[in-house]
Amino acid sequence: MKQTGHIEKLWKKINVVEESGIGMYAAGSGSKAINHVGAEINLSGQDSIGMYLTDSAIGENYGTIRTTPNNTKRWNSWSGCN
Repeated sequence: MKQTGHIEKLWKKINVVEESGIGMYAAGSGSKAINHVGAEINLSGQDSIGMYLTDSAIGENYGTIRTTPNNTKRWNSWSGCN
């Protein structure tokens, strides 16, 4: 069984305040995460991640991913991701 997903953030904000939190997540071929123009992902949690993509998922960022100075990760792309 193949599962795919599609998530888009069109406007407003995602605030990631928890430790190891994730702003947007996509997994699997055919899955996509899109942060559009005018949308924000704000990272303040320790080891938080703006966009997490795995298993050939696609991520597009046209908005803003903002971090505070505490070991956050703006964009993570693992082996096999586009």
